[in-house]
Amino acid sequence: MFLTTKERHKFKKVIDSLPVPQRLFCRLLYYTGCKPGEATTFFPNQVCAESRTILLGNTGENLSERSVPVPPALIMELSVHFQTPSNIDRPLWAMSRAKGWRIINATMNQAGISGRHATSTGLRHSFAISCLEIWPRVSFSQIQRWLGHRSLDLTLSYLKAFVLTDEIDPNLEDLWNHF
Repeated sequence: MFLTTKERHKFKKVIDSLPVPQRLFCRLLYYTGCKPGEATTFFPNQVCAESRTILLGNTGENLSERSVPVPPALIMELSVHFQTPSNIDRPLWAMSRAKGWRIINATMNQAGISGRHATSTGLRHSFAISCLEIWPRVSFSQIQRWLGHRSLDLTLSYLKAFVLTDEIDPNLEDLWNHF
């Protein structure tokens, strides 16, 4: 249950037309594979500009804290729009997890993506699959870390559409170009 590469690109194109808060919310899910519940509890101090990573973590028994690399443009956008003294102690988005799901679903509809996979879960699974569609491929263990899975078996269940054994370090520039 994941978006195809073509559907991911359609989703990304629609994201560009959204108002800033929704656009950044969708981009966070798109580029990190995080869950809506992680995004709705995301604080400004979780943006690590120097390492170009987003710190995510501990929402659910199968997830662990992790740093996920993101494109420099996302770091810049998040910094510009949300790193102000007035909101440093609050989550970036004042919304419930259900509202986050509705934003993702509305964006999927706007992109013309339908079916069981047209959800935040389908977007999360397609993030993992996309990591395998570049060369050199991102290793299973790295995808596991980025998704925050404590069990490699859980990660492999996401990746069952691909049968790969190569454990190769990723070229992040190729990854951002593929996304």
